[in-house]
Amino acid sequence: MRVADIGIEAQVLNEIRPQTFENVPRAWQTSFPVPRIDGHKYARGHAVVVSGDIVSTGAARLSARGSLRAGAGLVTLASPREALVVNAAALTAVMVRAVDTVVEFAELLNDRRFNACVIGPGAGVGGRTRDLVHTALSAKRSLVLDADALTSFGRSAGSPVRSDQTIRRSAGGAHAA
Repeated sequence: MRVADIGIEAQVLNEIRPQTFENVPRAWQTSFPVPRIDGHKYARGHAVVVSGDIVSTGAARLSARGSLRAGAGLVTLASPREALVVNAAALTAVMVRAVDTVVEFAELLNDRRFNACVIGPGAGVGGRTRDLVHTALSAKRSLVLDADALTSFGRSAGSPVRSDQTIRRSAGGAHAA
């Protein structure tokens, strides 16, 4: 392995105290979910990924595929009706469900089999995305917030995280649990 200087000053490193490790299987292998031969798809979870409008569908589709690759048994893309055809044509292993409003999203989450949500990639910045986050939090689902969902909760909008939750940041976003 070769480490390259990217211009971070020594005092910054002393302040943030980064902890690094090499990403090799022994670091995560015992935590990686391996499907059981007699297991059922719902035992591996059913993720809901919220899609953006017709011109902002790509990031949500990538998140949906990533959810499958990470081990979710099922993934459903909650798509605005205007983007249904685009999303359905591009996804073969992911189900697509029409969801235009926060009320429809809440009705979708009434099905307890949907146990994880991804909100943010391409969802749009603003009140609707904040309302979707609050709806998922109220439904007590595992929730990954990324991109537009985090931006929608700028300093003036307050935090989406309840006092009984923690938010874990990673290079790609944050996870509320």
